[in-house]
Amino acid sequence: MMLEDVLSVQDTASMASLLEILVILWKSVQKSLMANQEAFKYTTSKFASVLPQYLKIFQEERCKAPLILLASLLPASSVPALRSKVMSHLRSLKAGTAVTAYSQSVECLCSWGQISHIVELIENWLVEAIPVRAQGDEDTSGKVHFDGLEESKPDLGLEYLDYVLLHPKTRDCLFTLPLDQIRPLHKALDKWKSLLFSSLSGAEVSVAVIETALRAFIFHGRLCIHLQHKYPEEREFLKSLEHSVSWVEERVLPFLASSSSEQQLSLSRKTVESCLTVCKDVLRVSVGDGDFRDHLLQHVASVLQTEKGYMCIPPVLALLTEVAQGCLSHKPEEDQEDQLSLTIRILTNIFQKVVEIIAHRLRKDKEEGQELCCSSEEALYDFLLVTKFTTERSEFITGVFSSLCAAVIIDISRTLQKISHVEEVLTPESVNDLPPLSNTILKVILRSPAVTRFFLSEMSSSIESEAIDSITQWAAVTHILTIIKQSDAFIVELKEIALSVRRQIQNYYNITAENSDNIQRTLYESTVRMLNDILNQCQQPNI
Repeated sequence: MMLEDVLSVQDTASMASLLEILVILWKSVQKSLMANQEAFKYTTSKFASVLPQYLKIFQEERCKAPLILLASLLPASSVPALRSKVMSHLRSLKAGTAVTAYSQSVECLCSWGQISHIVELIENWLVEAIPVRAQGDEDTSGKVHFDGLEESKPDLGLEYLDYVLLHPKTRDCLFTLPLDQIRPLHKALDKWKSLLFSSLSGAEVSVAVIETALRAFIFHGRLCIHLQHKYPEEREFLKSLEHSVSWVEERVLPFLASSSSEQQLSLSRKTVESCLTVCKDVLRVSVGDGDFRDHLLQHVASVLQTEKGYMCIPPVLALLTEVAQGCLSHKPEEDQEDQLSLTIRILTNIFQKVVEIIAHRLRKDKEEGQELCCSSEEALYDFLLVTKFTTERSEFITGVFSSLCAAVIIDISRTLQKISHVEEVLTPESVNDLPPLSNTILKVILRSPAVTRFFLSEMSSSIESEAIDSITQWAAVTHILTIIKQSDAFIVELKEIALSVRRQIQNYYNITAENSDNIQRTLYESTVRMLNDILNQCQQPNI
């Protein structure tokens, strides 16, 4: 029986497996080959001579992948013809192609030291696809005309860039290039934000192009982060990010309003959220300085002052978390102490504003407010976790938990004030029995014992400060304690607060002289019963 009868090049699965084995074998002997230059040159020349023919014969993707990987193991000088073939392959693909279709080609070019060709290809596609009038943020009259969209593939270029930035090997290869070879790509990405403003201003821009522009805006930010990390001695790329933040404030925030169309509102929200997310990542990887951080806090304040700024609260909280982490995790220099204290005050004021905005949203549109509570829950939890790692910055802890304490007490007391029949006065059994804002806040707080203790400590301070001045508010406090007592972890704190509340509400004893159908009297009696239940539980042994 002839070999051709058993094994055929038409048998794709078998051929692909053999090629994969060949790559494994090559890698296993590569180190030994490198030690013997004569053997290395002979072997590489043999493989280099047949690889072009193999690529012609084996057109299936599963066969191409190991062949390209094998080519990447050869010196670039031994396969000059393959370099153009690999680049031609990258040019021929379509946007949305599976990563496996181009990953090996990208890595192959990187191993040959040809990453500059990929960068140039991405830049060319971005530049070719940009509108002829790309500078015109100010001039928005008439239609936007595009040049060369059929020939260029900006989306595919962004997919290549995403792959390069995501993988350490290719990313390191990219940043070995001189800065002058990367700046044109940085500039090309930056230009695409003009399309976002054109669309917001009413120009005719297709949905696909808008999506590309938004992705380019995000990639511009990501590239800035990497470049600032690579060149920390200058603020060139931090300034570029600050310029983008200022651009969003000036050009995009005005469209985050009820007077905007649904499309304008959606795009402005996506753009603002993308900007906030990129800035959060800047702080997370510690490439931002104090000036950049303060610039971001001003930006967040501007977002929250916008009519529809509440829609961006989840990414705002995520950004505030990184600001807080940066402020609280390092001991400042002596000459920076005052500035850091100011930053922390601004941070806590902004957090208080966030809580107020959520509460206002719930009053104005309950359904939308509930959605906002749900979408903000994880971000709020992450923000509160920062408090676990600080002991010295008591003003931060006090500022954050006084806002939460006040918000929950006011929220529950407002609900109690709306009661019109004594039968509606009930003892809550779980957080789900509380109004939406209190439900969200307590649900988040109770996930962490340390955070819960901070909250209880602030509640104790509020009680002692005589800030609570009505039976409705005392009832609200007792509702909170009743929920928290379901955990056995806070007996000491609960007992102390419950005793203090019981002393305080003695001032309202005369309410019991009212008729039995008096709501204030019913609230008082309900509060006393809940306090007794809490104290009885605290007195039980083995708790």
